[in-house]
Amino acid sequence: MNLRKISIDDVIFATVIRNGMKIASMTLSGMGSIVDLLAAVSSHVGVVTGLVTLKLRNYTQGWADTRSMMLTRPVMG
Repeated sequence: MNLRKISIDDVIFATVIRNGMKIASMTLSGMGSIVDLLAAVSSHVGVVTGLVTLKLRNYTQGWADTRSMMLTRPVMG
């Protein structure tokens, strides 16, 4: 998997697509890692579960990436 570099000062546009339909679009900043970014996206889409396509565009660094992502409900413990 190609993990792109993310810096805390970056502005990142994210689009989440499920079954060919755009279900969320957001602008994120302050993310220090891909883990932070994926957590923010998951939090933003809320109760959506299943396989989605995540399109990322790092406006600051000039790269774009598309990846599949499985969203699941949090496990309560």
